Amino acid sequence: MANLRCSRKHFQIVLERGRYFVEALAKGNPTFLDGREVVGRTPLAHGSLLRAGECDFRFLLAATAPPPVPATFPAAPAGQPVEQDESQTVSVSASQVTELLALGRNIRLAGSMLIGRDADAHIPLVHPQVSRRHAIIDRLADGRVVLRDLGSANGTFVNGARLTTRPVPLKPGDQINIGPYGLVFSGTELVSKNRVSNIELIADEVTRVVTDRQTGKKLKLLDGITLVFQPREFVCLLGPSGSGKSTLMTILSGRSAPDRGTVFVNGQDLHANFDALKKDLALVPQKDVLHDSLTLGQALRYTARLRLPPDTSRAEADVCIQEILNTVSLTHRHGTVIRELSGGQVKRACLANEILCKPNLLFLDEVTSGLDERTDSDMMDLFRQIAHDGKTVVCITHSLANVERACDLVVILTPGGKLAFVGSPAEAKTYFGIDRLGLVYDLLEDKDVRPPEYWQERFLDSPYYAKYVTGRLPRGRGADAAEVVQPRVGSAERVSLFLRQAAVLTRRYLAIWRSNKASLAAMIGQSLIVALLLIIVFGDLSNLKLVEKASRTVNLLFLLAISSFWFGCNNAAKEVVKERVIFTRERDFNLLSSSYFLSKLVVLCGFSFLQTFVLFGLTKTVCGPPGDGAGQIAVLLALAAAGTTLGLLISTLATSEEMAITLIPMAVIPQIILSGTIAPLSGFGKGLALSGITTYWGKRGLDALLPDDLARTARAANVAEDGSLALSLALIALHCFCFVAATLIIMTLRGLRTTLKLQKVKRTAHG
Repeated sequence: MANLRCSRKHFQIVLERGRYFVEALAKGNPTFLDGREVVGRTPLAHGSLLRAGECDFRFLLAATAPPPVPATFPAAPAGQPVEQDESQTVSVSASQVTELLALGRNIRLAGSMLIGRDADAHIPLVHPQVSRRHAIIDRLADGRVVLRDLGSANGTFVNGARLTTRPVPLKPGDQINIGPYGLVFSGTELVSKNRVSNIELIADEVTRVVTDRQTGKKLKLLDGITLVFQPREFVCLLGPSGSGKSTLMTILSGRSAPDRGTVFVNGQDLHANFDALKKDLALVPQKDVLHDSLTLGQALRYTARLRLPPDTSRAEADVCIQEILNTVSLTHRHGTVIRELSGGQVKRACLANEILCKPNLLFLDEVTSGLDERTDSDMMDLFRQIAHDGKTVVCITHSLANVERACDLVVILTPGGKLAFVGSPAEAKTYFGIDRLGLVYDLLEDKDVRPPEYWQERFLDSPYYAKYVTGRLPRGRGADAAEVVQPRVGSAERVSLFLRQAAVLTRRYLAIWRSNKASLAAMIGQSLIVALLLIIVFGDLSNLKLVEKASRTVNLLFLLAISSFWFGCNNAAKEVVKERVIFTRERDFNLLSSSYFLSKLVVLCGFSFLQTFVLFGLTKTVCGPPGDGAGQIAVLLALAAAGTTLGLLISTLATSEEMAITLIPMAVIPQIILSGTIAPLSGFGKGLALSGITTYWGKRGLDALLPDDLARTARAANVAEDGSLALSLALIALHCFCFVAATLIIMTLRGLRTTLKLQKVKRTAHG
């Protein structure tokens, strides 16, 4: 069937023991039998109606049977996204709506209709991104139609703006987005603009200009790129270094905005409607985005808990995970620790993680780098199969060994971001007069013979430009959309999301630590070694004379304070920066920075508290420093928490693990020098200690807990100060709050950076 909505192998009919059965073959592209999706091998009856894509088939057993009912769903032109005829409006039962949406039929509105994944929904949208009870649409007695979100996990969007739980009146032409389902309100019906297995991506005159840091001049990274990628195409972006491939992909995937031009996804401005469309896009980066100490099944289960709606049952999540593992051929590796997988299997695992929520537009950024030729071939075959099963796939690769065989379309860029060619790999070889696709790099890099402008102008005048660019562009492209201002999410909804994500992330973080027993042992070993050294140096303090006892007690308590602070700082300083790629990807999807931070804080404080208890317990038992033990451990735990929050701030600021390690001494050494123990403080040093040195207040809190005779002796020797336990704990808590606030602000600003750039570009475009 020459229909793009049909897979290459969609279904088969099998004769077995005198009976006919239908068996679906396409993954992610269902076959319907009499309005129900075919699962497994299903018996056929005379007159059964089969639907595949947009094609209808009537199964007849005898020549005398009634004539087949003609297909009523017109096929779209091959390679084009399905456009719907608004005259084809039907009123149907809920069991047929999903099929009708997939086939481009309209849904007539009547009364109050529930939209969601629930079996009782009037408009069932069965997809992992849709909540069980997602939204409700009401036709009122006066003819008005209002739409209300029901607190869905991934939101209901009208014209790019996310709805709150307050009803919003609809007007004809309003664009509704729920998961991957696009619906246009016509006044009386919902017109399907379904994106499931039906994504068309258009880049219209996309240009990107930056300032060269060395010369200060403008540098054009992309020069007016216009492209059209159709549903189910596997596209490879090719070009030498400096040709703008990565820049183009970040713009096409919505991660950055062009300085000029627009990107459309099925006619919607991607950057203006990014919040509504982003969950239908997946970007698989070159770096691995999984915690390698978890098993593959664990990693995918935690991703499912974070990304799927909270009303998704464990059974539903498991089914989704199993489907994805089948897709990437890793079912047999479900229980394998990720670090024990081969290089190709890790890439497949990362791919599975990103397509778990069934996005329809997939971007692959050099994911085959570093793989051997056989594994590269297998991965390219997998990408091709994923594309032909319904997704639009865009890939950057430097390995051309399998591009000619696997991909449908190649886009070739010259240095300077100019478009040199779009077409099939075979057409590319003919166009450039080469017998191997890799030779095109030599032609493009020889600027002295033929500069980039030559290749750009030549392609614009070629029949391939007319065939693959202008010939594919829709007649009426939409104008740039106005900037969409998102309403504030309700506080109750945001708190619920925050707590749910924090709980999932905390469990995942604990699972990561449980799998790394060597690190846990080393952590406990630190406190044991420090305790042993302190016991060796200070011994039993009970039998010493008063002056010596006071001096040694103050010094021991100071070292306990510094050790507790260092435990927390050292434990936390690498924990954010080492996961930055994973954190950024999850934040781009739906992760709250505050949830991520809280999970780190809770677990790391727990470990630091454990170390502090071990250290203090041993030294208190053997050395016996005098004073209120409960108050002393409270101060030490507060210092451990402060060290943890400072460590997380360091990890957030650092650009690499090596930088984080370098910053630890810079943070801890001032805590030693300015604590007031090494030497008495005065002037600027005293002011600095009072305002910014956490251990200074920890030491004063410990000094306040000394018995009166030791306190007077220590103050007389100028090794202790008057202090208040309550004041010390309050100021340590204030330092913790400052470290936490600074960390969250930095995390939030980094998350907003892309959003602010997009808004700036939109304001410029409309100014």
